[in-house]
Amino acid sequence: DHVPPPQVDEWGYGFRVPMIIVSPFSKPGVVDHEVMDHTSILKFIAANWDLPSLTPREANASDMMSAFAFPEGGRKQMDPYPRATVSRTPIYLLSLGVFAEDLTRIKDAARVRFARVHLSA
Repeated sequence: DHVPPPQVDEWGYGFRVPMIIVSPFSKPGVVDHEVMDHTSILKFIAANWDLPSLTPREANASDMMSAFAFPEGGRKQMDPYPRATVSRTPIYLLSLGVFAEDLTRIKDAARVRFARVHLSA
């Protein structure tokens, strides 16, 4: 990497990775060059709903607000607790017992292959 990451704590940021923000409130077509890391997501949540920071690293992180364009009235109008929806579609769970015979065959085949590869002289 041609740009050394800033030193924010004893571990530093590490390798740069892209952050893609998908939101109805993100600024369309904007490439934001603000330094962000994974704790920026926590900082955004804390800043948005007036919560205290969890760690010193989060307290010093970017809050990502430069990447958003909130409607007039500010971000506080967003509901942090979306309404739950109830699904009437049944969910079917399968036990691994359904696959027991297949799993036994796979295990036996793996044992034979291991013996062929590692125990043959």
